[in-house]
Amino acid sequence: MYSNHENPSHKPLESHAPESVKTIELSPALKNASIAALVAVLAITAVTSLMVGASTTSKNETDRQEEMASGSMNETDRQEEMASGSMTESTPAENTQVTTAPEPVAPEIQNTIEPIKDPGKLAELREQLYNQVDNAWRETPVTADSKYRVRVTEKGEIAEYEPTNQEAVSNTNNTPLPDLVVANSPAAGDSPTMTYAEFEVIFNTNNSVKVNQY
Repeated sequence: MYSNHENPSHKPLESHAPESVKTIELSPALKNASIAALVAVLAITAVTSLMVGASTTSKNETDRQEEMASGSMNETDRQEEMASGSMTESTPAENTQVTTAPEPVAPEIQNTIEPIKDPGKLAELREQLYNQVDNAWRETPVTADSKYRVRVTEKGEIAEYEPTNQEAVSNTNNTPLPDLVVANSPAAGDSPTMTYAEFEVIFNTNNSVKVNQY
């Protein structure tokens, strides 16, 4: 309380009520600008966060790929070392060589059959061949002189024959040779199993036969 000395007029003291707080009303344009600025700040913050997260993820992925590549290289080196070791180091079982007996080789059969060279035997076979051919050739004459190589066995049998000129090819059936040859003769072919002699037999157009020795 105040004493009378301080307030001689005994008037009640005026109370000083605090001034009311003034409220500042922002204009609509300023409000919109503030809201836009706030949205922009939030958007920049979100984008920055995403970029940082993506960068971190990319770095982690790169590190993971490098680790995988390093592991693959290490595995490759390990496999190369194992391969090198397997080439330079071998077990006793690998060093053991299995020796197998060589397969028997069939002996090559040599053709040891040679033509008859005895002059007396050749003369005998030549006459025998002439008689066979001349006695059998009585029906169809040849149209041209025809020459044949004729092989006979040591018994005088005709083993095979072969035309030696073009006229002989055309006149084979006009000669008795197809009827006189012995089938499957052991003296025929490239590997005869019986001794033989070869002669030249000529059928002439005048119905004569000539036998020459090769």
